[in-house]
Amino acid sequence: MTARKKSIATAAVLAAGLLAMTGCSGNTGSAEQSGPVTIEYLGWVVGLKDSVAIWNKENPNIQVKLTTTSGADTANPKIRAGVQAGNAPCLTQMAYYSIPSFVADDLLEPVTKDAAAYKDEYLPWTWASTSPGGQTYGIPQDTGPMVLYYNQKEFDKYGIDVPTTWDEYAAAAKKVHDADKSVSFGFFGTDDVGNYAGLVSQAGGRWTTIDGDQWKVGIDSPAATKVASYWQDLIASGGVRATPRFDAGIYPLFQQGKILTMIGASWNYSALPANVPSQSGQWRIAPMPNWGQEASGNSGGSASVVVKGCKYPAQAVKFANWLNSSEASLNFLSSPTVGGLYPAASKALKYDVVNSDVDYYGGQNVYEEFAKSSALVDTSWQYGPTYEATDTEFADGFAAVANGSKTLPAVNAEVQAATLSDMKKRGIAASAE
Repeated sequence: MTARKKSIATAAVLAAGLLAMTGCSGNTGSAEQSGPVTIEYLGWVVGLKDSVAIWNKENPNIQVKLTTTSGADTANPKIRAGVQAGNAPCLTQMAYYSIPSFVADDLLEPVTKDAAAYKDEYLPWTWASTSPGGQTYGIPQDTGPMVLYYNQKEFDKYGIDVPTTWDEYAAAAKKVHDADKSVSFGFFGTDDVGNYAGLVSQAGGRWTTIDGDQWKVGIDSPAATKVASYWQDLIASGGVRATPRFDAGIYPLFQQGKILTMIGASWNYSALPANVPSQSGQWRIAPMPNWGQEASGNSGGSASVVVKGCKYPAQAVKFANWLNSSEASLNFLSSPTVGGLYPAASKALKYDVVNSDVDYYGGQNVYEEFAKSSALVDTSWQYGPTYEATDTEFADGFAAVANGSKTLPAVNAEVQAATLSDMKKRGIAASAE
């Protein structure tokens, strides 16, 4: 980023409380080109091919060329490299937490006017997540209200009641691990920083907030430290394992009854049927435990955002809205056996696909739990303008926690210092909470 762009970005933070795109005058609305156009779309949700096929059949003048990738960790580098090389896709799926960083680096295209007609169709906080600094860069896709996934058969075996508080969760973890040292009640995902953010948010913590003319960083705040100490104690005792969530190696542990629960987002619910089909009917979903009063957290969620240099932003926005709100598309993207997304479009929350009983979960209507959780999420959580670097610092720290060379509270302190340093190096006003 040039010095000029850096100063503009800093001024935007001071003026708006969020990081606006550098050097950008905003979207004035773009006319759709006559005749067929092709939009390249990069995404990772299972079911995208089915949705895109429907769109292409019904929209001969706006064709979508889909490229799939494994997730945000692989998509983001491709977008950065593509913009620099001049061959980036027009549209990409992007986790909400990445959007501020990409805006700060001038890698997304503002589509405020093109998207305005769809604003009221989405949950307000998700629209805000696609609109840092007042400009809109895409269309929200899904949310990640967090819940407790648990194996009812294994609970019955150990005489465990569903924990409603974190104290009860810890007691159940001790009971199970004392009965069989090879069994852990749950796990701490060492590759899932978003889940950790949700845990901190539920406890009332904030990693980054805007205060007047500067960012406040509270990664090692008392609330965040409480969460870190709690999970560190569980890891040290063996009550939970420190292990990757997104590695295929975790599923045999579920299969063998070595892990009995999972604290996860709504979008995790399709992973168990896909990877542990033999346990169909055994699993259930309940509210995530709390600290003594009703509260929940959100883990992840994503949007379809327009990439810098896109030649057809109006068409890209039109497709993105259809993709993320139409019943035809969400019958794939939100299916418990396909994509598993919990949609951000308000009307989509009434579709049958997210209001039905799921055989895998004992015939439970799991979406009722997602809705309850969503209503208890504090949606004021803000990801900072350098969050991608913060995420990387956490991931490195979690790896050290897994091998026992660091503790979670120590990781919090290190990431706090690194985040403050990174902001200040980029000319962003910041101080500790």
